[in-house]
Amino acid sequence: MRAARAAAHDARRLGPYRELQNALWPATVIESQVTANLPAERIGTRDQWRTPEILCDALLEIVGNEPMACTGRQLIDEAFLRERGWSDERLDSYWVTGRRPATPMWIDGRPSSVM
Repeated sequence: MRAARAAAHDARRLGPYRELQNALWPATVIESQVTANLPAERIGTRDQWRTPEILCDALLEIVGNEPMACTGRQLIDEAFLRERGWSDERLDSYWVTGRRPATPMWIDGRPSSVM
């Protein structure tokens, strides 16, 4: 997180160069070859994860902005997409199972029972 804060600070002081610098983080565990091979006690089960496409779509929303309109921020994929008007139904499609699990594996600090 320290590197993300430093990048956000740098983005604010770049001035007229119109460079886009943000830190993008997932709200939940993202399905990958790495997560598939880690113990469930540490990262939950596959039905509690999202697909990597949520990060891809969040990135496309970021770079689709005028650079200075969205820079110097620490973004959580889900919160940012909600800010951009994405619906619960659209966000739920990113769960590996295609629907929100009863107890998601949040990594952004939320308890599992909180949406």
